[in-house]
Amino acid sequence: MEKRTVKRKVIPQGVDDNRNKSTFAIVSAVVFILLIIFLALSIRQVPAGHVGVYTNGMNIGTQKDSGWLLKNPLSTMKTYRYNTQTIKETVIVTSIEDDGSGYNVPMDFQVVYNLDKKNMGDLIVNNPDYVDTKIIQRLRSKVRQIIAEESYSGIDINKEKSKIQTQVSDDLEEYLIEYHIIIEEVALRNIDLPNNIQQASRDREEAAIRILEAHNKYLEELEIVKKKEANAAADYKVALINANATEKRLIIEANGSAQAIAKIQSQFNLTDANLSSQVYLQYLFMSALSDPNTNVEFFIVPVGADGMPVILDLSKYSGNDDTST
Repeated sequence: MEKRTVKRKVIPQGVDDNRNKSTFAIVSAVVFILLIIFLALSIRQVPAGHVGVYTNGMNIGTQKDSGWLLKNPLSTMKTYRYNTQTIKETVIVTSIEDDGSGYNVPMDFQVVYNLDKKNMGDLIVNNPDYVDTKIIQRLRSKVRQIIAEESYSGIDINKEKSKIQTQVSDDLEEYLIEYHIIIEEVALRNIDLPNNIQQASRDREEAAIRILEAHNKYLEELEIVKKKEANAAADYKVALINANATEKRLIIEANGSAQAIAKIQSQFNLTDANLSSQVYLQYLFMSALSDPNTNVEFFIVPVGADGMPVILDLSKYSGNDDTST
């Protein structure tokens, strides 16, 4: 039996080393690439004013603050802004006119809000589309509810703009806080009324202004009347006081004259009233002549010798010391 000789191929020592080096280089390159991929999947930067929230894989709902961080490469993390944000939304409502008709009225709202940073994970996991499903949906439903309940016409919507804005703001604030959404401001920026309703609204406003002006004019005229009445009352009071004073003075003078005549009748035993009056007048005449400070210029004697009144010029007698009657 013939022996077969197996020839082995002898590989030079240098060639084997080269192969080992090539294998090592390939493995190193693969490891390096895998490391780069790992780092790329693990290193994440969360911007300022944002939080990172795990939304898939492990630790769903866990949140991370802003900055550089290493995350689980097998989980998905998304960043969400939590500080002040603004939404602009146009809500189209149908007015309820007096004749039963209605118009589409676009109402432009602006909602300013922020999110509760500490509860961002809960918000994102349970309501990832919170802007559409919570804020905008609630805004639309509340506005339409107000218009329907109040039966607002187009003019009413424009007139009650501030009231509608307040009602919507209060409702959103109360409703959204449960979902960690904090309302800062709700503003009704514009109401796009049809041209005919705009004209009717302007006419109503002008009529209201005219009514207010007429009311103010009435109040001014009423104030003038009150002042005139007050002045008239004051004048009447003064006149009444003067009249009472004059009446009292006349009564005092009349009483004085009567007492003087009665005294003359008693002193001279006179029974004739006319004679007593003449004696009293003579007494007054003599008193006027004897008073150096008298201002009396004329003295009238009711009956003279010929039955006519006699007018005496006292200036002719005031300088005569021997004048006698």
